[in-house]
Amino acid sequence: MNLHEKYGKIYRKGWDESRVGRERDPQLMILRGSRGHVYVDGDRLCAAIDSPKVGKCVAALDGVETLSDGDDGRNVRFPDALLPTIAKTCKLYRRRQMTPAAREAAAARLAEYRQPR
Repeated sequence: MNLHEKYGKIYRKGWDESRVGRERDPQLMILRGSRGHVYVDGDRLCAAIDSPKVGKCVAALDGVETLSDGDDGRNVRFPDALLPTIAKTCKLYRRRQMTPAAREAAAARLAEYRQPR
């Protein structure tokens, strides 16, 4: 599963710290949040949740399998249909979205600074 192709326009992406030597491997891409992050494990998604209270709420959802449970958080595996629910719970960082009107206003405002090609 490629997180960039599926969710790259919605959520902010990051890379796992262990990607040394494998710069553009989509298996090492993660979606960061303030309460944890989501990563790929084969054809399913997994989340590493930093808060025990949030981990308990996520583990109670149907289709969520707990991989490890610790004092400081929990790792869970879930189907990607549950990602919107998990994203709200883990507070995944979303990409900024511009409306077409805001895009036109920015283009008009910045037109005088545009460099000729």
